[in-house]
Amino acid sequence: MKFNDKEKFIGAGILVIILGLSISLYVFNLPDNSNLSINQEDVSTSSSDSLIGNVINNLKLNKDEIKNFCGDGFCDSNEDCSTCSSDCGECLKANLCGNKFCDLGECNSCPSDCSLSECENNICESAKGENCQNTPNDCKCKSNEKCNFSNGLCELTTCGNLICDNGENSITCPNDCKETYKEVLYDPDKDYPIIFVHGHSPTEVKGYQPTELEEFQDKLEEEGYQDMGFILPSDYPSKLQKGIWSGKKISVLTTYYANKYDHLGGVVGPDDNQHIDVYSQRLADVVEVVKHNTGKNKVIIISHSMGGLVSRNYIKNYGGLDSVDKLIMMGTPNHGTYGYIAFGCNKYIPIFHERQYTLECEDMDSESGFIGKLNEGDETSGDIKYLTIIGINTNYDSCPYPKSWDNVICTSSVYLDGAENYYYTKKDLPKGERLHTFMVHPSKAPEVYNKIVSFINS
Repeated sequence: MKFNDKEKFIGAGILVIILGLSISLYVFNLPDNSNLSINQEDVSTSSSDSLIGNVINNLKLNKDEIKNFCGDGFCDSNEDCSTCSSDCGECLKANLCGNKFCDLGECNSCPSDCSLSECENNICESAKGENCQNTPNDCKCKSNEKCNFSNGLCELTTCGNLICDNGENSITCPNDCKETYKEVLYDPDKDYPIIFVHGHSPTEVKGYQPTELEEFQDKLEEEGYQDMGFILPSDYPSKLQKGIWSGKKISVLTTYYANKYDHLGGVVGPDDNQHIDVYSQRLADVVEVVKHNTGKNKVIIISHSMGGLVSRNYIKNYGGLDSVDKLIMMGTPNHGTYGYIAFGCNKYIPIFHERQYTLECEDMDSESGFIGKLNEGDETSGDIKYLTIIGINTNYDSCPYPKSWDNVICTSSVYLDGAENYYYTKKDLPKGERLHTFMVHPSKAPEVYNKIVSFINS
């Protein structure tokens, strides 16, 4: 198709207008419009083709000075997702509690963002930061693993496989790494173990713990005696290897009232209101367990009140002659109880307004057959060293000569022929205290404690 001159001129004009508008858009943001120059001398009106060509060819833009702008398709250095999302894209969600997204590590710290179904779903989602430390319900360790709480990782553990593996010992894994000793590792006639034997309790509480003697046992740790806890008659025969405590100076508490453990290892009881003969047989079992565990041939007994009668009866009548090195008795009624103490030892029955004899209180009465037989012949049986601690506070008319007592037991009742008898006089007691129990506390009666320690070491 051919155009006449008029049509060509009109078309050229339209084209010039379009080009002009385009050029205006590009140069609008130029810092200095003088940088846009058109050489008008080269523009020829003779032909629209030459005009367009000259405009394009002579358009000079200083690109370095063109200001970058949002929308040019390039994320420039002065732009970011918050100022120009069209060039730089949408910003990612911030990991902030309250942004309605359950972000990494927020399961336990941001309940507003993380629902229970997201976090407690029995699936361990490590992408959400769940681990055995912060989400133990979802990230349970296997039976042969344990959680390392410092890093939240389940780590393989070998404790319980009956093999003492590297890194395990008798403290960290006692089931696998059992203490082993030679049957008799140290001198069996040196550093005899100490057994504490408590006195009569009128109330005998369930889960009975021997009263009054715990402080004495704790104090003996200063002399090097390690507290090995309780040994009960039900521990006989010992389930431990013979001599497992060998080489240690140890002390244990026992009770002849509670005779059993429950399945959790707690003391159950009491099994009381028995004759002293029954208690002495139970003490015999305890002594055998202690001798077995320590590998020692003998023990030292520290007793209080009726515990001394239980111990003496064990020595004389239940095999203790060759098993006891020393017997220490604090306030023991070796010749029985007198006056209202003998009467008051028995259980009071309020409904009948009377006291009902208990078997052990009946045995302790000064006129009982048990006291008579115990003191027949030699009061200090065998090749054993005996020490009595005799407390003197006030006088009591029901006591035999010299009428003095420790507020419970008469002075003359404690004294034993053939024993070392130590008199402890204390007149000024705190209100409500009885010397009978006061003197077993090292913090209250250090003289008694020091005497006993000296006797043990003699």
